Amino acid sequence: MRIFFVLSLFFLSILNAETFLFTPPKDWEYADPSKLTKHVHAGFVGKGSKDFRPSLNFASESLNNLSLENYVNAVKELYVSDKTQDILDLGTLSTPIGNGRLLKIQSKNVYGNITILQFLFVHDNHTAYVISGSVIQEEQLQFYKIFLEVFRSIQFTKDLFDPITKPEEKERLKKKYNECLNWLLKEEKNKELSKKGKKICDSFDAFLSKNHSSLGSYWKILVLKKLMEDFLASQK
Repeated sequence: MRIFFVLSLFFLSILNAETFLFTPPKDWEYADPSKLTKHVHAGFVGKGSKDFRPSLNFASESLNNLSLENYVNAVKELYVSDKTQDILDLGTLSTPIGNGRLLKIQSKNVYGNITILQFLFVHDNHTAYVISGSVIQEEQLQFYKIFLEVFRSIQFTKDLFDPITKPEEKERLKKKYNECLNWLLKEEKNKELSKKGKKICDSFDAFLSKNHSSLGSYWKILVLKKLMEDFLASQK
């Protein structure tokens, strides 16, 4: 069932008191989580004219009282030590929650020359958030604007439902959420959901896509992840 497939893939992503959000490009696909590295929590893949598809991934790591400037310098040192890559510091990028740093990395793989536009943001000197957009060099100008829009979409929220500002829409979402959660709890002893349970939970998945697409697919992933967490917490 689609909803459980998504939940199982992203259940291990990082938990914080404040949730870091960003909006991936519309209609980009979820990347195969089995191919993501340790610190990468989510990936998205778009469509290009070449065999190498444009992609985005989101990673984070804990820091020990490290400023953005010091973190950027540490990252740049890693790239400089790798002779197969060239790095260019593009400077500060402003976002609604503060300034980050933009790096451009040139590398090469079996598909050809690859350009990576990487956005680094440090929160309270304790957590680094990194969003990286990769594209074949011939298509870099086409995707620069797309990547920058993603970087500028970042925000923090303490409640995943808070970005929904209209009270009636928020209440409707909570109702759908609880309806699906209650069916999961009701049928937890079964090996799989009944046809009605599947229909209810699949309709919640579709409801998120249809009614809250403006919040992006990463927000949807986090809502589904929260559903799984609430379900497991209720079993203890």
